[in-house]
Amino acid sequence: MGRLSNPFVALETARQQGLRASTRSALTPPTTPNRSPEGRRGSLSNNVGRLSNPAPESHRGDDRSSPHESVAREDLKQCQGVQRRLNQREIENLVNLYQSGHSLAEIAQSFGVHRQTVASHLARIGIDRRVNVAKLSPSDVQLASALYLTGESLATVGRAMNVDARTIQRAFRQAGTPTRPQRGR
Repeated sequence: MGRLSNPFVALETARQQGLRASTRSALTPPTTPNRSPEGRRGSLSNNVGRLSNPAPESHRGDDRSSPHESVAREDLKQCQGVQRRLNQREIENLVNLYQSGHSLAEIAQSFGVHRQTVASHLARIGIDRRVNVAKLSPSDVQLASALYLTGESLATVGRAMNVDARTIQRAFRQAGTPTRPQRGR
């Protein structure tokens, strides 16, 4: 869910910002909000919640912070990563790993980049992406079905077949094998 650019506790009403009620006639000029003599930005301590991009904590005049602001700061810290560029030798190693069968996620983790970065490098070089190969063969689906019909759960069958329970469920759906309803549904 998105967040407001102004923190919840710092929102001001039009009256607090210096606007007066609209009782003026059509001939009188509109009133403007009170502004500080320092210019557009003014004193940051006086403008809490009025900037769409608030200044960092070190530039704020007040030490008060709401729970909403601290959560937003933590989210920002988690999102800010170091952007890493791969040199030509690393790109060649990336290509060799992909052609030897490693997944995009494995390669991305080993180089410390995003999976999409790996995919972009492969596309730029002209290497076609591998097609998703079915994790379970028809005989594996029959074996999984036999285990499931003995009363085992999808999760247990998945662990036995070294795949996720959702993979088993998808394979059963494609094969037309009925599944039991999930608990609580």
